[in-house]
Parts: sequence; C-alpha cells; structure tokens
Amino acid sequence: MLIGHHGQFDPLLFSEIRAGYPGAEIVPYVDIQEAQRRHEMRAIVTRSGLSFDAVFFDSAPRLQLVVKAGSGTDNIDHAAAEARGITVMSTGGSERSVAELALALMFVCSRHVIQHNSAMRAGDWGSKKQFVGTNLSEKRLGLIGFGRIGREAAALARAIGMAVQVYDRSIDKPEKAAALKALGVVSVSDLKQLMTTSNIVSLHLPWMPDNAPLLGPKEIAALPDGGIVINTARAQLVDRAALAEALSTGRIAAGLDVHYAEGGDGDSDLIALPNVAALPHIGAQTSETHKNIAKRAAQMVAAHLATEGESHEACNL
Repeated sequence: MLIGHHGQFDPLLFSEIRAGYPGAEIVPYVDIQEAQRRHEMRAIVTRSGLSFDAVFFDSAPRLQLVVKAGSGTDNIDHAAAEARGITVMSTGGSERSVAELALALMFVCSRHVIQHNSAMRAGDWGSKKQFVGTNLSEKRLGLIGFGRIGREAAALARAIGMAVQVYDRSIDKPEKAAALKALGVVSVSDLKQLMTTSNIVSLHLPWMPDNAPLLGPKEIAALPDGGIVINTARAQLVDRAALAEALSTGRIAAGLDVHYAEGGDGDSDLIALPNVAALPHIGAQTSETHKNIAKRAAQMVAAHLATEGESHEACNL
C-alpha cells in the first residue's frame, strides 16, 4: 500500500500510520514522482505546496484519499476529485497557533515593532519618539470569518480587553451562535459596516480560486486611517492593488502571513514597506500544531485504508 507525503510533518505521522496500518509504504511524493510510481499511490498527505487537479488525479488512477494538513483546501480541485471518487479531507488542528499568530501580528503592527527593530539594528535609539504605538485593549477588532480559527482569535482578543465584532455568512450555525454569546461578541451583517467601525480587521475564512477578493477597493477605503489588516488566511481574499495603495500611502498597516506569490519575490514591493509585518506563512509552524496535525492525518489515513481493506475483503467472500 503506497502512501505519499508532501511537505513538513512531525515523525508521528509515519509511526501512527504504521501503527494503524502496518502494511503501509510511506514515501515522499518527490520520490514517487521520480520513480514514476504515481499509479500505485493509494493516499497522500499534503500541505499547500502541491496542486491537485484533473491532470494530477489522472496520473494517479489508484488514488483514493487526499488529506490536507491544516484547514484550507484551495490547492485541491474538489470537483475533479469527486468525479474520480477520491475522498478529500482536512485535518484542522492549527486553530490555536494561527489565532495566536494573528494576535502577535496585531501587537507588532500596533506597537510599530518593525520600525523600532530596524532602527535599533541601525544603532538608532530615537525611533521611540517618532513611532508612538497604541494599546490593543479597548480597540475594536473586526473578524471576517468565525470558524474554528476565528473563534480562537475572538477568545484571545476578548481576554486582553478588545471589543470584537464578526462578519460571517453562516453565523446562525449553532456552534457560532453559541460562541457569540459565550464570548460577548457582536455579529454584523454588512461587511462595509464592519470595516468602517473596526480599528483592526483579521481574516479567518477559506478562499477558492474562482472567488473574487472579499476585500476590494471600497472595503479597504472604508477602514479608518491608522487601521490594521491582519491576514493569516489567504492573500487572495484581499484585492492586491487596493491593499498596496493603502499601504504605500501609510494610511494603514498590515500583518501578512500569506502572500500573492509565495516562495518567490513577486510580493517584494509589499514586503519592503515599513508598515508591513511579513512572515513566510508560519501560522501552523509550532511543534504542538505539527504533532496535532500528524496524529489527525495518520488517523484519517489509517481509518480510510482499513475501511477500504474491509470492502475489498467483503468483495472477495
């Protein structure tokens, strides 16, 4: 049973899969590709760096399962997978680490950490007079998306005294409605209203390739001067030109863990701005999250293969 993996994973992934399915051969996808063994692959565990489209699926005719580490599955063509009977699952498991990073970026931007750090490295102690920060407590945070990560972010923000309001198209779901009440969070039905009345906005929702940016020029323009945009979800949720214009004038700041051209220099103009805190997509990069994702992914693979094994055995009776 050939299982591929692509990306960085805790060793627990491999030991747990073997414990649940002893006959598994677990191989890095690059080796499977080089050896032209894609036709043998039954399952693959992946991060965001590999795209799964119809061409990929056609090259792996025995593939039954794609497990995505984390939450977003925008690198997977769901329609193509469904047409071929391939199951797509996501582990989740990065909710706390992504929410903590979002909060960290809020602190970095509100206290001008990038500017002060650059000044100190240049031997300049005078930045403390030039860049005076603001407290996060008593500021209003606008969360766009109130899923598992959004709810974790809301809890952290409330704990430090922030007022929190939420824009979410499925806010009536029981778990979201319950969290609103438990956390003392307000729901708003109009995105522009959220932008206009928030000091900081933070995005926590999925993006699919055929979707237009959720925050366009009008929404970005509605954010008050001195506002902060935090994006730990997907860069494409925000119109690039509108964001670049607002940032280049210094009207707002941004904390960005996701980018429009990840792994290259296509976003160097944004990253170079002094009012941008830029990170290389590290939302899930904690040891605790790696272990959590590895265990969840292994359980999904083992359970799926065990079910498939039972089905094959039943067919042979």
